Amino acid sequence: MNMVRRHDRAHGFTLVELLVVIAIIGILIALLLPAVQAAREAARRLKCANNLRQFGIGMHNYLSSHGVFPPGAIFKNESARWDTPRMSFIVVLLPYMEQQEIYNRLDFTLPWEDKFHMPIRRMSPPQYIHCPSVTQKFSPIWYDDSNKWHDGYDIEYAAHYMGVSGPKGTIPGTTESYPVGGTTGHGQRALSGLVQVGDLVREADVTDGLSNTIAIGELSWDDTTMHPWLGGFSPAHQHTILMKNIVYPFRSYAFLRDGNDANDVSFGSFHPGICPFVRADGSVYFFSEGIPLDVLKSLASYGQGETIPGDVEL
Repeated sequence: MNMVRRHDRAHGFTLVELLVVIAIIGILIALLLPAVQAAREAARRLKCANNLRQFGIGMHNYLSSHGVFPPGAIFKNESARWDTPRMSFIVVLLPYMEQQEIYNRLDFTLPWEDKFHMPIRRMSPPQYIHCPSVTQKFSPIWYDDSNKWHDGYDIEYAAHYMGVSGPKGTIPGTTESYPVGGTTGHGQRALSGLVQVGDLVREADVTDGLSNTIAIGELSWDDTTMHPWLGGFSPAHQHTILMKNIVYPFRSYAFLRDGNDANDVSFGSFHPGICPFVRADGSVYFFSEGIPLDVLKSLASYGQGETIPGDVEL
């Protein structure tokens, strides 16, 4: 009798084999995901550095034209109310960053938050005012008053980069204090930084060295300081809207909403462990979040003669 072997069982994976394959795929994805995220963050960091580099170019174009570094705020109509909020250093730099057309649309006789400027505020014309690593969305505050009406602070169109007014506190290695000005409202204004609303800084004034002085940095980690790119300085309240003092380490101090500390909010970013700045020479540098506060303050002043230790990791 001929014996014929029949194969009744179809070929395929058993449940155990399928689970093993799924587990292996999961492990490979887990190994690959950090690399993908790191690559994406590297690309975002590159874009952020390019954003700040544009500010550095605009800053030096302004310096070449005027002989001084750009002011932190501009106010052209001296006949207007003295407390009319002035427009930001970003507005100052528009003509020097190929944005003359937008600059010409602004009415400097009106406050930056007037409803006339709302369409311009919403344009976010310089595409480099936002850091690509900022992914969370902040909610705007709606309000109106007797003089104007607008949709809060237009968080979607807020600038993530702010000017450095200078340090506050004791000068490292001395018992003296860094100079400050204005009233106590919002924490006063530091006067030894590159970005000012009073006496402007010449290149010759930067005796600490252009590469040792920071001018513009990222402040995007806290939503309580998010403001439209038009806002610069409120003389009535002494609020330096897109300018901040260096008082605390990166990402350590947020606005307490008590009306007396908005100027002192810490710089900081969503880039892991670092925060980028434009230096006075126009270069961009990412400083470690672990940088000693005394060193950070020294970098924030342009002519106090502080010495930065050579073994400090920036």
